[in-house]
Amino acid sequence: FFFQAEDGIRDKLVTGVQTCALPISLPPAPPCTVTNVRTTNTVGSLATGIANATAGDTLNVSGVCRAVAVTIDKNLTIAGQAVGPYLRATLIGTGADSVIRVAAGKTVTLSRLRISGGSVRDTNSGGGITNAGTLRLESVIVRRNAAVFGGGIRTSGALTIVDSIIVRNLGLDFGGGLAVTATGSVSVEGSSEIRANVAGNGGGAWVAGSIAFKDASLVFWNRAGRTAQSPWKSSYGFAGYGGALFLEGSMSMTGSAQITLNIAQSRAGGIWWSNKAANGTYCNAPFTFDNQAKISGFDCDSGSAKS
Repeated sequence: FFFQAEDGIRDKLVTGVQTCALPISLPPAPPCTVTNVRTTNTVGSLATGIANATAGDTLNVSGVCRAVAVTIDKNLTIAGQAVGPYLRATLIGTGADSVIRVAAGKTVTLSRLRISGGSVRDTNSGGGITNAGTLRLESVIVRRNAAVFGGGIRTSGALTIVDSIIVRNLGLDFGGGLAVTATGSVSVEGSSEIRANVAGNGGGAWVAGSIAFKDASLVFWNRAGRTAQSPWKSSYGFAGYGGALFLEGSMSMTGSAQITLNIAQSRAGGIWWSNKAANGTYCNAPFTFDNQAKISGFDCDSGSAKS
């Protein structure tokens, strides 16, 4: 796998031209600062800022907030602020829980944040974000998180991803970048990327609900199968299916969205279309190309859903 800088220019996949960023030495990370826009009250903890907030408030966050494992149980906007060369505020998890949880029935917007360091072992939580409400991500990076289902994000509610990057997350069983339950729906918009994630199945995403790729969104460089970081065999009898997507629900793509350059250890470098006819719409669509699989090089294969 090759990785671009998360804040850098997108690789030009169609032409094959790639960018390369030189190492940059940054000054020490600024401390965590959380300011309520309405009250102007400033604290040094995101959990405290959320606890003190009223529904409808906006919290401006800057610097690096460590050991974050918070539940957002009210309607809020949390907006990262740039400090010098740090273009996004950073939320680093505890390594034993989701970094952010959005409660059911709540509407939350996260913008200009970097979310990393989340890790869970239960099958009902995402590593970086667990969403049961209505969540919108704007210019957010979800990076280096791990979970059984949904290394980056697990959603059972509505999720909109705008100009954001889900990268280098690990799903021990399903969904390296995303896990979308049967009640979940996802819209991937703008120049968003789901890339370089790894899972036993569905390197980019496992989708039991619905997912829509719009505009210039990309799903690329994801991998399904065993790796040095994940030497397991799936408890559901699958291992290495769907480099980009393990699809049990529905999917749509519009605009110039693409699924490309994904890899599966077993079947379907692009999409493993579970329990559907092999000649379906997804398998014939022109937006998937250059995906590879060890057993089958096809972009899309079909098979039985997991029991």
